[in-house]
Amino acid sequence: MKVSPELPFQVIYSFYEHEFLGILPESYIVQTKGNRELTLQHQTLSVRNVTEFSHGLDEKDMELVHLIDDTHPEAIIRKFHKEKIRPADFFQRFFLPKSKYHNPRFLEYIQSYIDRKIADLFDLWVGKRLFFSNPDGEPAGRELFIQKEPARVYFHFDRNEENTHYFIIIKCGDERINFQFQNAKILCQQPVWLLVNNLLYYFPKEIDGKKISPFLNKWFIEIPRSLEEEYFKKFARPLIESHKVFLNGMTLIEEKHAPIARLVFSHSKQAQTGTLFEPSAEDTEKFSPTSAPDETIIQCLFRYGNYQLPLDENKSFSVEFSKEGTGWIFARIFRDSIFEKTKITFFKQLGVTFSHATCKMNRLDFLGWLNLHYDVLMNQGIELEELKNTSSDSTAEKYFIGQANISIEVKEGNDWFDVYSTVRFGKYEIPFIELKNHILSNIREFRLPDGTVAVIPSEWFAQFGNLSVHLQEDNGRLKLKKYHVGIVRSLEDKKLIVPAKDGKMNNLLEPEKLTDIPMPDEFNGQLRHYQKTGYNWLHYLNSLKMGGFLADDMGLGKTVQTLAFLMSLYKEKEIKNASLVIMPTSLIYNWEDEARKFTPALKVMKFTGPQRQKDPMVFHQHHVIFTTYGIVRMDHDFLKKYPFNYIILDESQAIKNFSSQISQAVKNLESANRIMLTGTPIENSTSDLWSQMEFANHGFLGNFKYFNSEFVIPIEKQKNQERSVELQKMIQPFILRRTKQQVEKELPEKFEQVLFNEMSEEQQIFYDEIKSGFRNQILKSIGEKGLAQSQFILLQGLTMLRQIVNHPRMLNEDYSGDSGKFNEVCEMIENAMKEGHKVLIFSQFVKLLTILREHLDKSNIIYAYLDGNTQNRKSPVEKFQHDDAVKLFLISLKAGGLGLNLTAADYVFILDPWWNPAVEMQAINRAHRIGQDKTVFIYKFITKNSVEEKILNLQASKLKLAEDLIRTDDSIFRSLTEGDIREILD
Repeated sequence: MKVSPELPFQVIYSFYEHEFLGILPESYIVQTKGNRELTLQHQTLSVRNVTEFSHGLDEKDMELVHLIDDTHPEAIIRKFHKEKIRPADFFQRFFLPKSKYHNPRFLEYIQSYIDRKIADLFDLWVGKRLFFSNPDGEPAGRELFIQKEPARVYFHFDRNEENTHYFIIIKCGDERINFQFQNAKILCQQPVWLLVNNLLYYFPKEIDGKKISPFLNKWFIEIPRSLEEEYFKKFARPLIESHKVFLNGMTLIEEKHAPIARLVFSHSKQAQTGTLFEPSAEDTEKFSPTSAPDETIIQCLFRYGNYQLPLDENKSFSVEFSKEGTGWIFARIFRDSIFEKTKITFFKQLGVTFSHATCKMNRLDFLGWLNLHYDVLMNQGIELEELKNTSSDSTAEKYFIGQANISIEVKEGNDWFDVYSTVRFGKYEIPFIELKNHILSNIREFRLPDGTVAVIPSEWFAQFGNLSVHLQEDNGRLKLKKYHVGIVRSLEDKKLIVPAKDGKMNNLLEPEKLTDIPMPDEFNGQLRHYQKTGYNWLHYLNSLKMGGFLADDMGLGKTVQTLAFLMSLYKEKEIKNASLVIMPTSLIYNWEDEARKFTPALKVMKFTGPQRQKDPMVFHQHHVIFTTYGIVRMDHDFLKKYPFNYIILDESQAIKNFSSQISQAVKNLESANRIMLTGTPIENSTSDLWSQMEFANHGFLGNFKYFNSEFVIPIEKQKNQERSVELQKMIQPFILRRTKQQVEKELPEKFEQVLFNEMSEEQQIFYDEIKSGFRNQILKSIGEKGLAQSQFILLQGLTMLRQIVNHPRMLNEDYSGDSGKFNEVCEMIENAMKEGHKVLIFSQFVKLLTILREHLDKSNIIYAYLDGNTQNRKSPVEKFQHDDAVKLFLISLKAGGLGLNLTAADYVFILDPWWNPAVEMQAINRAHRIGQDKTVFIYKFITKNSVEEKILNLQASKLKLAEDLIRTDDSIFRSLTEGDIREILD
């Protein structure tokens, strides 16, 4: 019957019994007469119509309506059945015991959900009108009243000669509540709300409905003698621990004792365990957890007098019971929670955390833990007990329990480190050499002279594993090669060994303090401070007869440092055999140019090309031989017969793959000493380092299998920082690396370098064909029309040749071969990005930038781009300047020469240098300007034996003229002679 919101009404809340879901609440609007008298006119109140009556509701009512809606059967079905289903079908399917879908646990879960929802309602119902519906559905049936104070439950056990009666008494205030056989109902299980007649009783939170419901229609529960012990154990004992319980015919005593912490442990049956302590029969019976093979279960107990109680931080007292004659005694033991929590914190600090009073550990890990902390545990008064495993072999091992100590002292000899080490297990002192193979094989059990088994501490395997791999035995003495100074220093830093006295090897760790070696008089130039340090460092390695990495950033002068070192060797000492420098083909001309510039007195031979002289006597006539990795691969049978003084690898990452042909060919070469030059010793993986270091110092990093398992996998897959630091300290003495940031104060504001490269074979053929035809055409034009009238055809032809030098695809889109310069540019881009630099890439040719963009897009490299057709110049500039992910900015020289401020860049690549240095300078000044806080490195890419190199040489001579003579492309042409043109086209 619909209620009018315009007439007086009242909201009431009524309980009703649902056939399957039990007692549920509902909200109603009832029309009233006057202020309180309810009429029969009523309707359900829900979220669908609550706004209609909101003027007569308060905030609590609004909240109650929403909460009660969640308990409606339809809402329950939607909550627990995602697919649409009729209510009747839902209840028949899941609530009827005969249904195949019937699942008591599922029904308990639903009831628990409803219970929690109803529990939230009672606080809001205070002051509201509550009813229990009549059987005919009338909501305002029986009005209910909430009691003002909580009810209390008194639990009783009355033991007579035949059985025990368990019953409860409920009181509210001083009044005993008559609730049994009164059609009382539990409206909520936790916290309990009990309806007796028209009164609603609530209880303390520790009481739940399950303790009351058995007695709604029963005076007591009868416990027969045969079930007494089991019932007392499972029900009476925990009840006495948490509630006030009255015993009649039984005894309840209270006891206080000083607690003692105990660790009781048991090994799994597959573990070879020994008896460390004699367990009590009671504990053996009590403690029998299931454990995995080779696992130890540890239980934390607290002994109070004769009682052993499992850890439980939340208990103020525990209850134990025992039979005495024909009667029962219950003992309530007061627990010292502060003491127990202190011990638990203590165990946590030692690395053991208990869950439900137990902890699982690997057997050997536990024994190692026990050994490590044995003295501390004893000092804390902790009792230890091992339980015998009844299924264990009778020949179980007996283990040494106590701390293990190791002492290692290292002394530096002439050629070796002498290692003196002993290990102590209690009264036994064992030479470390006897444990070496155990550590290498990861075997933790070591048998002592008396037959007991000592467990090697797990941390020793990580701490001394690397040392054990490289230790060598010589007549019972342990030695370590001197190049393993990094291992020694690492152990010293961790205070694991007695520090060695300062020796020659330690000096490698402080290259700045090395003895200053005079520069050879023949050196043409002056090394910067950091370069002089590198020069001294190379000399020091030479004195130790060891190899190493000069790994400075690109552009810091690794070549000039090496040339100065070689010059010093050959001028100051009588060295007969030549040294070999192996490099990528693209670097041959750079080495030649640097040698001519800085060390002209050094006798240099280039061992490349089809006409190379395979004659050892020719090698003897030179100090240094320059060759390429490709030549070494082809001529290794010849080269391996020559005993070189030094072999120096430039861009040594070329041999990072130890199984590659080039790596094998290089390693077969003979030399007294070896040096690696690279800015990126590790390109893709930590494994890159092994092959290079194996070449520089054979055996230094062990075999590859060991290096991979001990360093590569832990560092790369497991992200093990300790192994990374260990490797870093190990190799540190033999890698000298300075970044541009570290030496910035020593550098000029701007550093320029020309990078030479060679054309590929296909490119060279294409270039020669075009050049030949063009040369004949231009010389004919000059002869017929004169030089002035031939400038257009000259510029046209030179431009075509420049395009081929950059990439033949610029002239012939069907060209499928390589470009030497393009490959060099791509490699430089990759290296610069790896080192975190930002690069401006300038070209006069938009088409070349287009080819480069295609390469970058395929490689998923993001970049900014600007040419003459770019409408919004600001956008790519902002992108490059402020986005750390954008490392590259491709710019056409004409579009980007003026008006741009690109101080985020510290590298500038000029892909196709040409006539006018001023044009290049404008491009360089985009990065090298006020506001730049980094040194700017400029790299110009020039192809050897091409029109580019000829123009570069011509430009150098023309620079002697006044500046205004070389300012534009037109002016350079006006200064050219026919002889210049013939030189260019030769």
